[in-house]
Amino acid sequence: MNAKINISETLGTAFAAHQAGNLPKAEQLYHQILATDRKHFNALQLLGVIHAQRGEFREAVRLIKAALKVKKNDQQALYNLGKALLPLKRPGDALKCFDRVLSIRPDHAEAQNNRGIALQELHRLDDALECFDEVLAIRPDHAEAQNNRGNILLELHRPDEALQSYDKALAIHPDYFEARNNRGNALLELNHFDEALRNYDQALAIHPDYAKAHNNRGNVLRGLRRLEDSLESYNRALAIEPNAARTLFNRGKLLLDLKLLDEAVQDFECGINIDPNYSDARGRLYYAKRHACDWRDYEEETSLILAETRAGKRCATPWQFLAMSDLPGDQLQCTQSWQRENHPVSESPLWTGERYNHD
Repeated sequence: MNAKINISETLGTAFAAHQAGNLPKAEQLYHQILATDRKHFNALQLLGVIHAQRGEFREAVRLIKAALKVKKNDQQALYNLGKALLPLKRPGDALKCFDRVLSIRPDHAEAQNNRGIALQELHRLDDALECFDEVLAIRPDHAEAQNNRGNILLELHRPDEALQSYDKALAIHPDYFEARNNRGNALLELNHFDEALRNYDQALAIHPDYAKAHNNRGNVLRGLRRLEDSLESYNRALAIEPNAARTLFNRGKLLLDLKLLDEAVQDFECGINIDPNYSDARGRLYYAKRHACDWRDYEEETSLILAETRAGKRCATPWQFLAMSDLPGDQLQCTQSWQRENHPVSESPLWTGERYNHD
């Protein structure tokens, strides 16, 4: 039998512990409240927040949904639910939460910012860009929105504009290592390799264990043909995040350059186990295995790549695909998929009807 507690006093003590970062104590006190009142809104929601802070997002979603059964239109609970859904790769559900928050409070800058992130994950890039612009109209000093805006512009292959957004984010928050890293990405797309490398190094000076910057540093060093230095950067990234599929694929490509074919095959296989839908991954594995005279699963892999290519998926480069099919229709489909991802149609036409005088 549970001893009676003063719920109001216990909640105040729990909230103070939570704000101070003492999560175990706060969690214990929230559970004490729920033992007395299993439908206590604040205890359910804040316990969900603790699970989200620990990266336990499924449990966070369960608890916050239980809280919303008590107060279905609470904007903070809706916001926290959306935030917990994003890392679970449920951007559509997260978007609905942020939309409900904004229907209650249209000037909620954080909900608008996270709405943009959800739209980006849904590949609605123009809508996401509009979201981040709305955040900045509400809060011009919102460094994260400037950084996110830059990410959208970079994905839209507008690196010069992306660079401007990253510069604004860094003017607001000079130690914003994510924005510094992303600034390097924009410079890399502009083929400014040395300057990109400096930005990655600056990001790592702020946060030495930032795996993405180590990975991106490896990319630029590979572009500079400093292959051994590139390998060291990828190794450091994977020592921090061993299951980063993108880094495994990047290291696999480098290992192909170094003619270390068996090691490349191993990286591609590990990467595909983590992210089976990663662009070009199956084609690169196919290429590496054939060059290593590894004929395991040859027919199965060929059939799978052909089926996915015919379904409009990008799973091999046009050059790799030449070894898989000599049918013109297949090769056209592969090239079109590759073209759409690497060189999408520009939103702004190169020519809009102007007439020029020629002297």
